[in-house]
Amino acid sequence: MPRLRAHWRDSLFSAALWSVLALACLGLRDHLGGVLAVWLPSGVAVAAFRIVDRRHWHVPGAIFLLVQALTVMVTGVQPLAALAYSFSSLLQTLICAAISIRVLGGARAIPRRFAQVAGVFGAAIAGCLVGALVAIPFRAEQSLAEFGWWFFANVLGILIVTPALVDLRGFAFRRRRAVLPGIDLWFFAGLAASMVLGALALQTRTVTLMPLLMAAMVGMGVRYGQFAIVLVVLGYATLATMFSLGGATPVPFLPLARD
Repeated sequence: MPRLRAHWRDSLFSAALWSVLALACLGLRDHLGGVLAVWLPSGVAVAAFRIVDRRHWHVPGAIFLLVQALTVMVTGVQPLAALAYSFSSLLQTLICAAISIRVLGGARAIPRRFAQVAGVFGAAIAGCLVGALVAIPFRAEQSLAEFGWWFFANVLGILIVTPALVDLRGFAFRRRRAVLPGIDLWFFAGLAASMVLGALALQTRTVTLMPLLMAAMVGMGVRYGQFAIVLVVLGYATLATMFSLGGATPVPFLPLARD
C-alpha cells in the first residue's frame, strides 16, 4: 500500500509538472514567437513511467491521459483533438519507456555501454515516430517541416530531460548516491564556458563553432558524467529558444520561414 501511494504521488507530481512545462513552452511559441528546440514535457512523461513500477503503469497512464488532454484543451484545442494528442503522447511515452527499461536492464539504470546508448536513442526515435504519426490527422498544419519540429523536439526532450529527472528523483527520495559526484568550482566554470561557446556558435554566421561545442560537451561528460552533458545540451537548447523570441530564426545560418 505505501508503494502504491508513492506511485500515485509521483504520477500526480509528474503530470502537474508536464502541464506547467507544456503551457510555458506553448506560451513561448504562440505569444513570444519562440522556436521550441526541445519539448521538455515529453522527457517528464517518460521519466514518470521509468520511476513507477511496470505493474502499476495504469496509474500514470490514466493520470497523464486526463491531464494532458485537459492541458491541451486549455490552449483552445477541441476535445476530440486534445484527446487524440494525449493518446499519441501516451503511446509515445509507453514505447520509449518500455524499450529503454529493456535495453538498460532496469528502470533507473543509466547507459554504460555503447549498445545501451544506442538502445536508448532508438527507443526515443521509435516512440516519437509513432506518436508523431498518430497525431498527424489532428494537426492543423500538415507540412513536413512541422512534422520534423514535432518529432525532433520530442526526441531531444526525452534524451535530455528523462535521465536528469530519474537521477534527481533517486537523489531526493532515497539519497543513496549523489547525482552530481565531484562537483567543484571547475564544473561551474566549464558549464559557463560551454554556454558562452554555445551562444557564439548560435550567432556566428561565417565560421561554425559547433565542433568546439561538441568537444566541450564530450569533455564535460568525461570529467563529470552524464548529468553534465544533459546540462550543456539543455543550456544550448535554451539559448536557441531565447534567440528565436520575437519570430527570429534560432541560428543565423539557418533561415526559417515564419508565418
